[in-house]
Amino acid sequence: VSRAIGVLVASVRLNSTYPLFLEIGVNPVDLGPFGVQILQGHAYQPGTTDQVLLGYQAADNLHKHVGDKITIDGHLFTIVGIYSVGQALGDSGAMMPLGTLQAYQRQSGLVTLIFVQLSAGADMAQVRGAITDQLPSLTTIRTAAEFGRADRSLQLINAADEGSRVLAIVVGGLIVMSMMTMAFIERIREFGVLSAVGWRRSRVLGMVLGEAGVLGLIGAAVGVGMSVVAVQFLQNSSSLSGFVHLEYTAGTFWRAIYTALGMTVVGAIYPALRAAALAPLEALRHE
Repeated sequence: VSRAIGVLVASVRLNSTYPLFLEIGVNPVDLGPFGVQILQGHAYQPGTTDQVLLGYQAADNLHKHVGDKITIDGHLFTIVGIYSVGQALGDSGAMMPLGTLQAYQRQSGLVTLIFVQLSAGADMAQVRGAITDQLPSLTTIRTAAEFGRADRSLQLINAADEGSRVLAIVVGGLIVMSMMTMAFIERIREFGVLSAVGWRRSRVLGMVLGEAGVLGLIGAAVGVGMSVVAVQFLQNSSSLSGFVHLEYTAGTFWRAIYTALGMTVVGAIYPALRAAALAPLEALRHE
C-alpha cells in the first residue's frame, strides 16, 4: 500500500430543502488524491474550524458562492471554494478538515472510509486478502458495484428491485391475458374470416402479438412519463429533497421497455395461440 486516505462522512439536517446534508471530513493534503477538483476558490487550511468547501450542486441549490457564510449543524463556516468529485451525493455536500469534523461529531480518531492506493506492481487480490485477514471488521471494496458488500440494505434494495420487476411481469401478464382473452372472444368471427381468406396461423399469431406489443410500448411510454413526474415531485417535496438527484440513463428506459414487452408477451401468447388455432367454420358460426 502506497497511500491510505481516511475519510469521515456524516449527515445533518441543513434546512427544509436539505434534510439530509453530507459532511465529508478530509485532510487538505488528501483532497487531490481523493479526487477533489476545486472549481472556484481554494482549499481550506489545515486544522481550520471555520472554513469549508461546498459541492457545486449544493452551491447551485443553496445559491452560495465563494466568500459566503453557511451554517452547518449549528456551526458557522466561510465557503473558501467550490469543488466537484463527479458523484451526485458528494457534489451535494460540504468538505472540511478531517479533525474538525471528528471534533464536531465527537468521533475522535474515527473514519468512515479508508481509500487505499496500491504500490506499483502490487497484487490487488493479495492485498485485499491480507487486509481481510488482519482486519476482519473491515470490508474491502474495489468498485461502486461492490458497495452492496458493505451495506446489507443496498443488497436488499437491489434484490427487491429485481423481485418487483419479475412480479410486475407476472401480474401484468395475467392482466394482459385477461384483457386479450376478452378481446379474442369479441373478435372470433374476425379471426375466422381471416383464416377463411387464406391467412396462415403464423400470420394470425404475429398479428395478435404485434398488437399486444404496440399496446405494451404505448403503456411503457405513458408509465415512464408518469414516473418522471412522480419522481420529480418526490425530489422537490419529500424528505429526500436535496439528497437525491435525478439521473436518467439509457438502461433505465430500456428496463421499462423490456419489462412492458415481457408483460405483453406473457399475457398475449395464450389468446394469440387460440386465435391462430381457431377453425374458420367454428369461428364463423360464433354469435
